[in-house]
Amino acid sequence: MSPVLTRIAAMAACLILSGCSLFPSPETLVTAPQANVQASGNRDRQQIAQPFIPPGYRLIAGQHQDNLPAVSQFDVDGDGVPELLCTIASKTNGYNGGFFALKKIGAQWKKMFELTGEAASVYSFTQADLIGDGKKELLVSYFVGGSAGESVVAYSWQNPTLRPLASVMANRLELEDMPDKVGKRDGKSELGIWIKDTGTFYIVDVLRYENGRFVPAEDVYPYYFKKVASYYESLSSGNGQESKSVKSPLLYYYLADAYVKADEYQKALAVCDRARREFPAKEVSPAQQSYIENLTIVRGIALIGTGSFKEAEKILQPLADKRTTPGAGQPAAFPTILEAAYYMGKAAQGQHEDAKARACYNQVLLMAKKTIDPYDKAQQERWVEKSRQALQKLSPLK
Repeated sequence: MSPVLTRIAAMAACLILSGCSLFPSPETLVTAPQANVQASGNRDRQQIAQPFIPPGYRLIAGQHQDNLPAVSQFDVDGDGVPELLCTIASKTNGYNGGFFALKKIGAQWKKMFELTGEAASVYSFTQADLIGDGKKELLVSYFVGGSAGESVVAYSWQNPTLRPLASVMANRLELEDMPDKVGKRDGKSELGIWIKDTGTFYIVDVLRYENGRFVPAEDVYPYYFKKVASYYESLSSGNGQESKSVKSPLLYYYLADAYVKADEYQKALAVCDRARREFPAKEVSPAQQSYIENLTIVRGIALIGTGSFKEAEKILQPLADKRTTPGAGQPAAFPTILEAAYYMGKAAQGQHEDAKARACYNQVLLMAKKTIDPYDKAQQERWVEKSRQALQKLSPLK
């Protein structure tokens, strides 16, 4: 929807989140890790690991997780007996790291996995059932660099080794088997992903592992985005340690977007109205224009949620009719146009105008077929997939 999403798509795809105090500052995540050879942990386990350390590396404590020793115990194969996960760093290059895993077979320890290289310095290990089969997958968080946050890779045990399932980029993560709108949980841990935009602002999504990748888990949005809304409410009211945040279209966009995803449409509309009063169109700078357009879409979604379909069409139509060259810097990013056209279809469906809705969804597919946005391909694909699903649900043509 916004320029920041363009940056995320370029990074790859959308973890370390604290559950209290409205989250600690993540700035500690963006510097190169420093070797800590005085790793805490059981010396006996370190002695076991020593013969398996690859040449040019040494044991090192995890770089972010509290009290993560150089050699940790995790039951990664689900047999009830913990394996040893050993974090390592290059002796000559502070950005090179990795880890290896040891399993005891009989009386002998054997290496069952190893990864080393650039951007492989381990911050933390955690486990969660991502598949819903009662077994926990291993999530490893690696240092990437700059403000990109961390690369989190999910691994599953596939005898006799660990195999990567999927990965995401994030600054913070919350893992939980989240309930849907009726309170039902599916037995899978969803990922609440926070990606740093600027200052105290984050792009947030909830992902679920399906068919070899992480995909948006929209059925649990109402549950999780109430938390997100609370975070942005604190910025808007100026309370807490984030009180220095400057009110801007960006703040109002993220707050209204959180309300919409929490199904709190009237609150979203109130935020949009406040933004329009505080930032009249004629006073908005070019740099802020994209967020005003994003607020327009959020307002349209909120109106659809309240049943005001005609009004939603009226404000979405100008955006859906725009044409722009992807990546050329126009105010309306290409995926924003696709999103507006998609919600035009939703507004039409709300009025039982299936033919009009079908035309809107087909418009998304046609525009996407003619133009591929290299800077925001992930968002483009998202609206294409949602439009295809919407077309499948429409009544067949007579």
